[in-house]
Amino acid sequence: MKKFISMVMAAAMVVSLVPATAFAMDGEVTAVAKVIKAKDFAEADDDFMIQEADAPELRIKVTESDWKETVNTDSAAEIKITLDNAEWGKEKITEAEFEALVTMYCDKLEVSESNVANAITEFEVNDDNDEIEFVFTHYNAKGEPCGYHEDDALYIDLATLLTKTKVGAEATVSVKSSDLNLDAKDMVFASIVDKAIDVEIEDTVDVAPEEIVELEDLTIEAVVANTLADEITWKKDKDGKEWAELTLKVSKGFEFASKAKEVKINGTAYPSVTEVDEDEITITLKKDGIAASTDEFVITGLKVEATTAKAGDVATIKVGLDDVDSVEVEVATVVEEGLLISVDEDEDVPKIWSGVNSENEGLTSDDDHMSLEVTIEEAFEGSYNDKDEIELTLPEGVYVTDVKFGTKDVKAVEGTIEKAFEAAYNEGDYEGFVFEKRAFEETEPGDGVIEMSFELELVADPGFVGDVVMEMLVDGESVGEVTIAKFNTPMVVEAQANDLIIDYRNTEVPTNIVVKETEAGLWAKGLTVGFELDEYIKFEDDLTYTVNEESDMEVDGEDKAAMFEVDEESDDEAAVVTISNISLYMSRNLPAGAYDLEMTKNTAIDAYVAEGIYAAEKHEKACKDDEFGKHDCDSIVYIDDVTDYSDVVKEGWVNIVTAGRDADDASFTTKVVVPVGEMYIVAGEQTVALDVPAYVSASGYTMLPVRAVAVALGILNNNVLWDQATKTVTILYGQRIITMTVGAKVINVNGSAIPASSSPEVVDGRTFLPMRDLATALGVTDITWDAATKTATLNGNK
Repeated sequence: MKKFISMVMAAAMVVSLVPATAFAMDGEVTAVAKVIKAKDFAEADDDFMIQEADAPELRIKVTESDWKETVNTDSAAEIKITLDNAEWGKEKITEAEFEALVTMYCDKLEVSESNVANAITEFEVNDDNDEIEFVFTHYNAKGEPCGYHEDDALYIDLATLLTKTKVGAEATVSVKSSDLNLDAKDMVFASIVDKAIDVEIEDTVDVAPEEIVELEDLTIEAVVANTLADEITWKKDKDGKEWAELTLKVSKGFEFASKAKEVKINGTAYPSVTEVDEDEITITLKKDGIAASTDEFVITGLKVEATTAKAGDVATIKVGLDDVDSVEVEVATVVEEGLLISVDEDEDVPKIWSGVNSENEGLTSDDDHMSLEVTIEEAFEGSYNDKDEIELTLPEGVYVTDVKFGTKDVKAVEGTIEKAFEAAYNEGDYEGFVFEKRAFEETEPGDGVIEMSFELELVADPGFVGDVVMEMLVDGESVGEVTIAKFNTPMVVEAQANDLIIDYRNTEVPTNIVVKETEAGLWAKGLTVGFELDEYIKFEDDLTYTVNEESDMEVDGEDKAAMFEVDEESDDEAAVVTISNISLYMSRNLPAGAYDLEMTKNTAIDAYVAEGIYAAEKHEKACKDDEFGKHDCDSIVYIDDVTDYSDVVKEGWVNIVTAGRDADDASFTTKVVVPVGEMYIVAGEQTVALDVPAYVSASGYTMLPVRAVAVALGILNNNVLWDQATKTVTILYGQRIITMTVGAKVINVNGSAIPASSSPEVVDGRTFLPMRDLATALGVTDITWDAATKTATLNGNK
């Protein structure tokens, strides 16, 4: 049985795949059951036994698991296996005989036969010998119960007695386990057929529309009989010679382009007996010739043309042999003329840290920054046109620091492929690669397909998170994209916005700054992180730095700056550093508005900024001594010269809603020009577009949309508030808190009521304020009206 395992794995064919639902004992697990290498058998007059050396195989395999321990004693599971149209042998199978059919894998390693014997207990078989129940405990190579982990598996040879052997009968197996929530029903492992052939092709080929391509070798084998000759019902001609017809029919949209003499079977041509039609080839076989002794037919020289097929269509060939059921096989795929881009889909997408250099300075990680290997190749020989411009794009904020080349079959027109890539990256303004026309040489017929492969060393701006998708464009048209890497940030900063009134000395911030390590042990000792606001806003003394105890991290924080340095790295859990007890010293002449929290100190980011970009004249090796013997490195370019990443971690962290209480902000000096009916206003020197225009009310007052108010006052929209319940507008400007309510001819300024000439109005769901009354609240008395141009002007105080 052990020898059979390797044979099965080498030539396995999945016949059925039934997923199990997740179960929970000591962990959530997902498993699948499937039959490998299902068999076709010839009709028989009586029951017959499938020998172990040629038996199909039942596999129960764990695909996902979150079990925490390598050794786990609570892993016993009841399993029931039921056969239909088959039994476990002529005599009732014993536990030892069943164990001999079983192979077990734990942690991807085959477990010894003795441990298999320990694993199966409480074994029972029914009277019909077609149903087995047992308790299975997964053991590892050391004889310890090992639980259920990804790729753990149980393989069972289905060396069984087939009880129905007429043509059309099928033997199936079902697996059920309430412990594993596994219920895989009626998986076919043996079929009884009259005659059958199997048709295989090594690989499909690509063909462009209206192009001709030669196919891979087509192999035809007998499934039931020993040889193809035995599979065929031969006909006789008038001379008693036995013959049969082999037909090949290509699918719609394609035609055969082979000449009769080019089509060969096992290396021999039969031009006199081979007919090539548009979509069908007929080959006459003679029993006393090639067909009498061969085990297989290998047909070579087949060519097809994509006559009317379009990109994405698949060519198939249906193979018919005498009275044997025909078999269809895919042979070609239609592709657009040009280049293809791909990566190995079986490879895991590498995970890279953003905001650090390629050496991960500031972090403990020793993972490299290499992407998946990218392959660019012709769709078929000669499909690359050297007049095409090729562009490879990268997401904004992702940069290449080095390129590692693999296959170099492509030839650069000038110099090496390395120089072509360096020049292309420079040409792409460091946002990708732009290969100009004739960057590479076209191949001559017979040279084979152009192919090149490469890996990119990548870095990304701080905070960049997500997939790195590379798209390939040919003459501006996208021809495909691949995911080559995934970035994650090594830290997350959390901070809540705060509405503050400037105090005489210091202003307390009611919220904290929280910095979270993405995974345990990631931040290296010596990593320094710090924050700042506006140059006129400073942190006061006595900030408090707290680290969660579970992480075991220790930091050293500065009193007058929101900055800390890692003294001891975290251990079992990721660190969470909280900066609290924050007070700010704010200059009392600061205007009202929002101020961002910025990460202005980060030693990992500092190293990132100093990383060299990949480009021919931008490497350090480009530095040279000039004629005076001085070292000239002006040609070096660093990331901070070609990127504009934001160091803002919280927009509007501080929102000053009033200025300092001893500040004089009574003077509003902005000139606001309001053309009624137009989609703009002019505030000072700034022309601002509006989504709704100003209008003149029935009472004759110029009405401004709320958005215009915010712009006219030079403040943020979030300082102009609307309360739907009371239909009240609140404007926060300097020391002034101005409120007006729809339907009320009153202005409230800092709680004092002032009579108004009009009231706010709501038109089409938008709120409008009377310009004259707003001016009164601001202390502006100079308002003019130009009837000819229908323009109102609020002249700010001089």
